Amino acid sequence: MKTTTINAVILSLLIVTAVNAEDTGLQLIINNPVGGDQARICWQGEPGVAYRVLSSTSVNGPWSEVAALPTNVCTFDTTMTNSRSFFWVVKQPNLTITRAPESPDSELIVNTFEQVLAVFDVTATDAGSWVDGLPVVIYIREPNGDLMPGQVMYIRLIVDGRELCCRAVTNGLPKDFRFNPGDFTVAVGVTNKVKLTACNIGNFGGKTITVGIASGHNNVQGVIAQRAFWFSVPVAEVDGCTLRVSDDCLLLTKNPNFGDQTVAPGTRNVKLGSFVLTDNTNEGDNVGPVTVYLDPAECQAVSNLRLVDPADGVQLGSKKVVLTATNVFSNVSFCVLPLGTRVVDLYGDVATNASPGVWQACIKVDAFSVLTCRTFELTDSLQTITIGY
Repeated sequence: MKTTTINAVILSLLIVTAVNAEDTGLQLIINNPVGGDQARICWQGEPGVAYRVLSSTSVNGPWSEVAALPTNVCTFDTTMTNSRSFFWVVKQPNLTITRAPESPDSELIVNTFEQVLAVFDVTATDAGSWVDGLPVVIYIREPNGDLMPGQVMYIRLIVDGRELCCRAVTNGLPKDFRFNPGDFTVAVGVTNKVKLTACNIGNFGGKTITVGIASGHNNVQGVIAQRAFWFSVPVAEVDGCTLRVSDDCLLLTKNPNFGDQTVAPGTRNVKLGSFVLTDNTNEGDNVGPVTVYLDPAECQAVSNLRLVDPADGVQLGSKKVVLTATNVFSNVSFCVLPLGTRVVDLYGDVATNASPGVWQACIKVDAFSVLTCRTFELTDSLQTITIGY
């Protein structure tokens, strides 16, 4: 080799560090055993691991490929010319998996339809790759942080909008589960969106869920120069955000558009209150019966109590002519649509001899979720009505 090309000074520059999956140093040994305008580049590689050899006339690149060798740990660069310095770098092709910026980090709403649990960016560098079954892990925990043993969640694998597989994942057992079938290819420099969704969140109200990609076990095949090689990614577990599953699937609240009122004695067919039911799921709820609780001292102040749908003015169920402390509208039944709201107004007649003062009602509804078949009760205080002038 010509001393003007490689000499003792330049040789020190040719001992470089490669970029590989573990970010460890990879020392190159440069020599010229056969003479001529060429250099032999050798390195301490791993058996069966692929490497790309790149060269440049500048220490900062740009770099061009000299060779793509899945198994060899030495190669020759015959592109050298006299009176120029040359630099080489050896790279190990890799697949990176990171949590995507759009991966959810807010509370999940209980429902039986799909909920996105995590989104991961999968990117190949220096060689296209074929992913043969991602090792997925889930952690379902009680509010105190304890892992719920033996729980199963049905996880769906969607890559770039295409569903590949749906499988049951056992809580906290990453090595027991892979998406198979669930293979997909990753082109060099292209980021694939890997989305993990679940369809049985309704079983885990009040719990927290973390979904991640477990450390790899020889699950990715790369291709260089038409030759295949296997490697394992990720080297450490990559988790999505820890998400709390809301158990508030139906909310009962006082209607903010109807404030506290003052009503004169003897007023007929007067609006005494209004409440709102809000469905937080994609399944909807059947509501009924509805119960109105009163203070026993206030029962004589109002009669002919009834529930009315303000959308069309239709009375819901039968009216209560004489009131007691507990007034159950047992024949009331209506539906709150998925992710919808339903307003119900309370009307009645104020007695002519009603004593001035406060009249207050407390509302309770019984509901039944359409798909998860869960029953629940909701209670909320209605606004205060002042009887007087």
